[in-house]
Amino acid sequence: MEEKQQGKLLDLEINEDAESYTIQQVMDLLDVSRKTVHNLADRGNIQAIELPYHTRFRKVYTQESVNNFINERDKFVPIISIADECGVPKQKVFNLLKVHNIPYTIDKIHYKRNTGVVTSEMAAKLKEMITTEETNLNTSRKSDFVYNGFALFQPFIDSEGHTYRLSTLVEDGKRSWGFYVKNTFLPFAAAKKNNFVPVYNLNDLPVIKSSYATFECHSYDNNTKQFIDLLYQKVGYRNLYVQQCPNGVLKIFIKESIVKIEQGDNFNVTQTWLDTALKEGEASLNDNILSIFGSHKTSSYYMRIDTVKKIESLSTDLNISIAEVIEKGIDILEQHLIEENEQ
Repeated sequence: MEEKQQGKLLDLEINEDAESYTIQQVMDLLDVSRKTVHNLADRGNIQAIELPYHTRFRKVYTQESVNNFINERDKFVPIISIADECGVPKQKVFNLLKVHNIPYTIDKIHYKRNTGVVTSEMAAKLKEMITTEETNLNTSRKSDFVYNGFALFQPFIDSEGHTYRLSTLVEDGKRSWGFYVKNTFLPFAAAKKNNFVPVYNLNDLPVIKSSYATFECHSYDNNTKQFIDLLYQKVGYRNLYVQQCPNGVLKIFIKESIVKIEQGDNFNVTQTWLDTALKEGEASLNDNILSIFGSHKTSSYYMRIDTVKKIESLSTDLNISIAEVIEKGIDILEQHLIEENEQ
């Protein structure tokens, strides 16, 4: 049958006896705003029912339509959820998708904002890829990086004045924390009994909201030790990850930071070393100021509405993110300028 809703015909037949949700219940279930619920009903994504004016609510929403909406949403997994579960930055997952040419979709309906999603099957494959050593993606999970308030590769000193770096040993799938002393692994508890104490305390600075720069260096390199010590003391462990890799390699993921090198700091790292170790992002050392920038940055720009719609349309048609549409557009313009200058 046809039922009018403020002068608009509902596409779905209404069952007056159907169980329903209030607007607040729909907001809670979908984690969206009141306005979004109205928009979803207007677009026909969920079904609204007008109630008589003497009732408490003017509109309710059928449980069947809302549950169907949730079921459709849950067929796909948000990419940001994969990143959160695996303990890696979101952009690292997008880089993996790009490198392996893995398709994903921009969901413009089911979330508060446009959200990249993949199928459940692909999400499982991504999680597996992220946890393998073959990818360049595995930033350490916090449990693999911080232990009892101390961090991987943090220096400790024993009662005789010898310095050792906090490390890990993995045997039979189990991770142990401790120190390598004369080629023998000394567990952390035993080291503590032998009066091992940290050379310095980790800085507990607030989390910086930015992307990461990535460095890859050798644990035995004195520059690496100075670099990590500076970061732990002046950037804070909440704003970086250190990952222990095979063959004495360390991967360091650092959020955007500006660090002032002071006279008392033991820091003799050069720009050449930074350039060699840097794998993603930017780093510069000028006038005792170390500047580290992530590979991606969030910026706001004003654009005409029709331009925004064109970008969103290209994103949908090409099945790539809006950022990738803009990046490809820049590449085309740069190539065009090069060709013009060559003529």
